[in-house]
Amino acid sequence: MWDLKLNNNCNHRIINELLEIKGSYPTYYATLKRPVFGNNLIVKIIDEDNLFVLNPTLLKYELGTDHKTLRLNIDTIEVDVRSDIYPKHSYYATYYTNQENCPKCIEGTNKTNDIYISVLGRPIITEGFERMIQSVKKILITALKSNLFDQDYGSELPNLIGKPKTVLTLLKAQNTIQEAIDYIKTNQMKNYELLSDEEKVIKIDNFQVLPSNDPKVLNFSFEIYNLSGQNVNIGVSI
Repeated sequence: MWDLKLNNNCNHRIINELLEIKGSYPTYYATLKRPVFGNNLIVKIIDEDNLFVLNPTLLKYELGTDHKTLRLNIDTIEVDVRSDIYPKHSYYATYYTNQENCPKCIEGTNKTNDIYISVLGRPIITEGFERMIQSVKKILITALKSNLFDQDYGSELPNLIGKPKTVLTLLKAQNTIQEAIDYIKTNQMKNYELLSDEEKVIKIDNFQVLPSNDPKVLNFSFEIYNLSGQNVNIGVSI
């Protein structure tokens, strides 16, 4: 079986950023929110009429040495935001930035939790061992009883965030993780023959508390095993 892949390498692509046009007619410029990197420093600029066009008409520009400033109306006048123009024109930029400046990355890890579509228009999927890992992570970060269609899906981990670092908190965390794994195992029995051995959760083991410099943060890890004999260490911080 397969699932939509929720954790992907971020492409650092900024799509249809609304430009704030400055200057006076016809000498206009705009400053991007992020510096342009990669993809040969190409910026695709379109107006509102081309937002949903398959092959949009791209506006010309010159990119400044700061990789952010766009000088517009190169050779021909394509941008006009004079106050007497109605309706007021809007212009959008699509470009690539880098990991350091990307707003989509998760804490600078080069990862994003968006569902991605491939260049062929198909959703990127995950299966086998990676699907098992994703299913475990998904249930742990979902608050118990937050799923209206299945009140038993999820864990208490989100509710333990910010709780005092006590033995009781640790025991609750360990217990809710075990209950979440038991939930997965029980539900896998319903479609057992359809699952590969790589997807079948067998057990968790080696639960460890990890050091933390923050007195409010509790770090721990555990290992999860599948029927194929593969295992992976999963870290949790609350």
